[in-house]
Amino acid sequence: MACSITIAVFLAIVFISTIIFKQKSNLDPEQYLRNLGYEIEFLCEEKITIPKKFNNVLISYNKLQKEQGFDLSKFCGKTCAKKRFLVTSSKNKSEKYVADMIVYEDKLIGGDIHKQEYNQSPMKINSIK
Repeated sequence: MACSITIAVFLAIVFISTIIFKQKSNLDPEQYLRNLGYEIEFLCEEKITIPKKFNNVLISYNKLQKEQGFDLSKFCGKTCAKKRFLVTSSKNKSEKYVADMIVYEDKLIGGDIHKQEYNQSPMKINSIK
């Protein structure tokens, strides 16, 4: 009896974890950003290709992606969409940021957020919450 309850609890945990993971990975960039509490405005979209071999800059950038639960190395050589949004935090509406969200076949695979000024370092997507 105790064994069957343990198995049932384990299966329920696996099922719930799978649903949570799929919800994260199936969200579109707009919904992902809104779920973080950001106000967003779509700016533009462009096609990018993830390089087949990462240089030091991309190795560092992918480290940031892995810290957020993404991994661009799985998409080397693939053509993706980079969707750019103007982002405002509900905590500080006067500060403007730009979010670059990377999408492959309608699946969010990475992204970053940075200050609107030119040549700013990328930060984790949830860093201005």
